[in-house]
Amino acid sequence: MTRPAQPLPPITDAHRRQAFAQFHWPGLTFEQAMAVDLRARLIEASAHSVRTSEWLASQRAQRPARYTRWCPSAIFGARVKPAPAAHDMAD
Repeated sequence: MTRPAQPLPPITDAHRRQAFAQFHWPGLTFEQAMAVDLRARLIEASAHSVRTSEWLASQRAQRPARYTRWCPSAIFGARVKPAPAAHDMAD
């Protein structure tokens, strides 16, 4: 994947909480999970993915406004149908 032209937005607490919810750890609160180093790292890595997915979705939503479909006829001119080749019938 190429590096985006614009920097990605920062990871927010909402991204971390959304990432925590994706793990479905039973009987564990967000604060308890963040207190354990391994779980905090897993949540942070997943939050990066959540943030990037949201950013890519917003870029896809803006794409139609940034780009217009180009028309080959406008650039190259109208396509003219070639005349059929005249065969020499003289024997």
